[in-house]
Amino acid sequence: MRSFGKKIGGGRRGASREPMSLPATMSTIETNFTAKLSDLSRTGARLTGERLPGVGKPVVLRIDCVKVFGTVAWASRDQCGVNFDEPLTHFETARLRREVKLAMLTWRNIDEKLAVDDWANGLVR
Repeated sequence: MRSFGKKIGGGRRGASREPMSLPATMSTIETNFTAKLSDLSRTGARLTGERLPGVGKPVVLRIDCVKVFGTVAWASRDQCGVNFDEPLTHFETARLRREVKLAMLTWRNIDEKLAVDDWANGLVR
């Protein structure tokens, strides 16, 4: 039986990902992108949004108070995966888990929170 990827037992990820829905900002040298975090591990993330950067682009990803540098590993029409240059700390991942729980209590859905964040950041009027 042939295994997929490079990891023993198959798969490519070195760290397990968990679903996590939070607004995110991704920046390249040229432009900024508003996205929605779909899942997260200590070593990478999957994001959803319009016109996201292409494969190989270095990015700065901001999610809540966490800022991490990485590279776009794969991209499709409305999603991309980012590999982080350095893994997130346990404190950062725990903080983001708490933020997801708080957002679920405060906002009806992630799109509402994205709209409020866009307004607060001056991206829409």
